[in-house]
Amino acid sequence: MMQVGLFKLLRNGTLIAATEGEFKVNLGKPKANAVMDGYGEVQGFEFEGQAPSIEGEIYVKKSLDVEELISPSDEGDTIAIKFQDKREFTLEGAQFTGDGQFSTKGRLPVSWQGMSATFS
Repeated sequence: MMQVGLFKLLRNGTLIAATEGEFKVNLGKPKANAVMDGYGEVQGFEFEGQAPSIEGEIYVKKSLDVEELISPSDEGDTIAIKFQDKREFTLEGAQFTGDGQFSTKGRLPVSWQGMSATFS
């Protein structure tokens, strides 16, 4: 599920970014894959697990402690995206899964995977 527009990204209730852009969120429900036979016909489905996740890119401001943001946390974090239309995606028990590289233009790709997610 992809969301584009204005949003606020929070980590443990603290604002990380308030900007516009594109973020991908995944509730972590099983993904169905078709099982094909030798004739190209679907014979059924196999299900593959997915972790709930958030992925996107933010601008790095001087006030943002990047080292703290990308460091593992013992119990995981709560990462939330609040959309302009008042909906919210929340990831619980999340760990940063990005590579931690950011550009000289001040952009940092971010991604987290968590234990559970809600979208309301």
